[in-house]
Amino acid sequence: MSQENVELIRRGTDAFRRRDWEAFEEIADPHISLRMDSRWPEQRAYGREAAVNFYREASASGGSDLRIEDIVDLDDRVLFRLCWHMQGSQSGLAGEQRYSIISTIREGRIILEEFFLDHAEALKAVGLEE
Repeated sequence: MSQENVELIRRGTDAFRRRDWEAFEEIADPHISLRMDSRWPEQRAYGREAAVNFYREASASGGSDLRIEDIVDLDDRVLFRLCWHMQGSQSGLAGEQRYSIISTIREGRIILEEFFLDHAEALKAVGLEE
């Protein structure tokens, strides 16, 4: 089952890159929760519609050039490190943002995503301290 979870995360990342929000809806549980890093302006989102809106707005403001740099299978969870090459839709300014997400998966759908700006904090959260 866990390899299926890794593939689910890869499909979700690919859906973000393509801005295919229907494909993301298919892998998100109706009651999905997002918990952002405490340093982000947004703190939480609940429900499929709110999660899709969060990703849609992020893509609209910063672009969709996202890649997985590392991925760790944790049975019912997947820890992955992302690099987002952003370009402001209004300013045109470009930059990179690296962050980590722990996704919890039940019955083939993502039920929780926890965002970390500091990868060491994500590793600690899953018991893989460096």
